[in-house]
Amino acid sequence: MLWPGSVLGGLAGFAVAGLPGVLLGGLCGHWLDRRLQLQGWADLRERLAGQGEGVLDAMQLMQLLGRLAAVNPAQAVAQRRQLRHAAQRAGLAEAAALLAFERGRRGASVEPLLRRLRQRPARSDTVLRAAWRMAWAGDCCAPAARALLAVWAAELGCSAEHLARLECQALGRLLPAPQADDEYRAALRLLGVDADTPPAAMRQAYRRLRSRHHPDKLGRADPERLAVATEHSRRLRAAWELLRERHDLR
Repeated sequence: MLWPGSVLGGLAGFAVAGLPGVLLGGLCGHWLDRRLQLQGWADLRERLAGQGEGVLDAMQLMQLLGRLAAVNPAQAVAQRRQLRHAAQRAGLAEAAALLAFERGRRGASVEPLLRRLRQRPARSDTVLRAAWRMAWAGDCCAPAARALLAVWAAELGCSAEHLARLECQALGRLLPAPQADDEYRAALRLLGVDADTPPAAMRQAYRRLRSRHHPDKLGRADPERLAVATEHSRRLRAAWELLRERHDLR
C-alpha cells in the first residue's frame, strides 16, 4: 500500500536533497501516517477537508459493514437498505456511506480499523451492534457472517457471551437462557448426524468435516479466510467434544 504521508514525504525529500532526502522524507511521512492514522489517500482527503472524528468513525463503520456484506452477496438488496439506515444513524450522507461501503465490499483491509477499535470498547459495541444488523439483513444471518463477526469480536477482546448480548440488543430481543438440549441438537446438525447414528459413523463424520474445513487446506489464503476457517474448525471440535461426552465415546 502507498501510504500518503510516506509518498509525499519521499517526494518532498527528493525535491530538497535528491536521493538521500527520499529516506528521511519517507520516514517523516510514515510517522505522519501513523500519527494521523491514515490508511490511504481517501483518509487524507477527508482530513484535509476538515472532517471531524465522528465522520471518520462513520466512514470506517461503513467500510466494516461492506466487508461483512461481502460474505453474503445473496442479500445485496436488503444490505443496501440496511446501509441507508446505518448511514442515517451515523449522520452520514448516503453517497459517502456507499463509497466507504463499496471500499470494504471490494476487500479493503479492515485490520487497521479493528486495531483502533480495540482501544475504544464503547465504540466497539456500537460497531458490533451495527454489524449484527447488517449480518441479519434480509432476516437471514449467513454462517460465514456469524463466523467473521466471531473473529472480529476476538480481535476486539469481546467475549462470545458479550457478542451474543450485542446481537440480541441489535435485534431488539431478549437473550435466551442457554439450554443443553439446544446445544446438543446444534452439534448434531453441524456434524450432519442424528442422535441414533452409530458412534463410528459420528467419528467418521467429524474427521471428514475437520479435514475438509481445516485452515491448512487454504494454503496462502488471505488472513480473513484463514480466520473464518479456524473458527469453523473450532466449532467442529467443540461439537465433537459435546457428542463424545453425551454418548460416552472414547
